[in-house]
Amino acid sequence: MRNYDGFKQFLNFYFSGLIVILIVSLLFSSNFIYVITHPGFWILPAIFCFLGFLIGILIYELNLRPAEKKKKIFFISYSLGILALLIVIVFQGFNTVKRIKHKENFGNVESNHEVMKHWVYDNEEYIRIAFYRLEKEFKNPNDFDLDAFSVRKKDTIVNGHIDTTYNIYFVYFLKADTTNKYFSKVSVFTGKPELKIFNNDTKKNEEYMTIKAGKEEQENEAVREINKIVKQLKDSLKNKNQ
Repeated sequence: MRNYDGFKQFLNFYFSGLIVILIVSLLFSSNFIYVITHPGFWILPAIFCFLGFLIGILIYELNLRPAEKKKKIFFISYSLGILALLIVIVFQGFNTVKRIKHKENFGNVESNHEVMKHWVYDNEEYIRIAFYRLEKEFKNPNDFDLDAFSVRKKDTIVNGHIDTTYNIYFVYFLKADTTNKYFSKVSVFTGKPELKIFNNDTKKNEEYMTIKAGKEEQENEAVREINKIVKQLKDSLKNKNQ
């Protein structure tokens, strides 16, 4: 009977832990279905109740409290476990909210700058110059999420000297519209950027659609060339085996 009472006490505090996690998570705007299907929802109360149980055993075995108060000892130790669980969940909740707010305010900026840092070579500084010019056009640099960029080069003669004009095309999503893609064009000549097109819908801009069609044709041509080479290799191997 005593073992049954002890197990019943454990279960009572375990379900109390579940309620604590559920209430705190919902207070921090978590999704109900996500919370109850997350493994941590079921595991954490068991862990902290087990810690409470170990504390109770320690107090009981060391005779820090009278033995006849065993039930009260475990009530206090389980309560300490649930309190520790509450502190952990609240702390985690604040961290989650902080992380979400940070992503909302700076997520796109950090992602865009990571692209410029890791996907642009050191000898392609003109791409970064164009990007910073585009970024400057937005009141809030977090308002756009870069999806892709491409470069078109054109040699230009100025005062008898040949130089290169770089046309950089940026495709991105807007924070206010994450469904449609938008497009801007920045020209860079002698290190000076000039915004040519800004925030045009990719589905409506003829220049963008022409560039996209040309790129797709190049990709299709590359695939055709690869298939041709593979076919020639197969035919060559077949002739050798005959």
